[in-house]
Amino acid sequence: MVGTKVVLFGDPIVDIVAHVPASVLDDIGAEPGGCSLVSSEELEGLLSIPSVQATARRALGGSAANVAKTLAVLSGDGDTSVCFCGMVGEDAEAQLVSSGLKEYDVLPALLSTPQPTAACLCLVTPDGQRTMRTCLAAAAQLQDPALVPGGLLEGARLVHCEGYCLYRGGFAEGMAQLGGDTVADHSDPLQAVLAFLSGRCRLAVVSLGEDGCVMRARSGDEARGRARPRQVADTVGAGDAFTAGVLWGMLGGHSLAGAALAGCEAGGVAVEAAGAEPGVAALTALRASLAGLLPEHGSTGRCALDVLNER
Repeated sequence: MVGTKVVLFGDPIVDIVAHVPASVLDDIGAEPGGCSLVSSEELEGLLSIPSVQATARRALGGSAANVAKTLAVLSGDGDTSVCFCGMVGEDAEAQLVSSGLKEYDVLPALLSTPQPTAACLCLVTPDGQRTMRTCLAAAAQLQDPALVPGGLLEGARLVHCEGYCLYRGGFAEGMAQLGGDTVADHSDPLQAVLAFLSGRCRLAVVSLGEDGCVMRARSGDEARGRARPRQVADTVGAGDAFTAGVLWGMLGGHSLAGAALAGCEAGGVAVEAAGAEPGVAALTALRASLAGLLPEHGSTGRCALDVLNER
């Protein structure tokens, strides 16, 4: 990926990961899985739950930030720059966001506002499922593409906006116009097919959890990625790692099959780690592992970016 610049936009969030019994979800009236927005007062109430207090740990999170961290380590060369842009508060948590990005060699392009930095409580039950309650606060203030620093997108080969940006339609639409191609990622295969058939995207990537993934382009090219059995710690950040693996495979000139395999392998590493941070060492080992896997499994065929660029 010689001279590759990647810019990612999203909500910089401090993840508060707590391992709790399933009964806690019943107590707060929450369905397992998914993510709901809460107020700062509601978040404080959840943080007062004894099992949360006993196990909570804080780390940098947020979908696009997680993708950026994984992608930066997988790229692992001085010719690839990965930059993350989002809105933080003027508080200690903002420093955690900045230092967390730098730890993974991601360049921070952070904007600030007086509101507090966003936080997400991830309630992890014994089955590994995570149920999230998010207070966006500062992150939600990035509404206008005009706030993006001038020159940030200059020379970028890829501009990635996390799915949550779609809740701020004006920002997502503006960044799509600036970035060009759009890749849609759906958890519902039916919705992915509908998006594909509607002609709104050139490539649909459908993650299927332990069953791997499917990638299908408007051209009709299709590939499946197989997921290997894993010892699951939790699923926090697994989808983000999967996305990073797919993007890494595409940017690296691999086929759809190669990109699908890279996504499944990256997601697999994530579920074996607690929280959304597999760690630099684990991701570096993944990079070496992919170098051995791809020539044998799916690096042949048309380059995924060539397939994507067919109109």
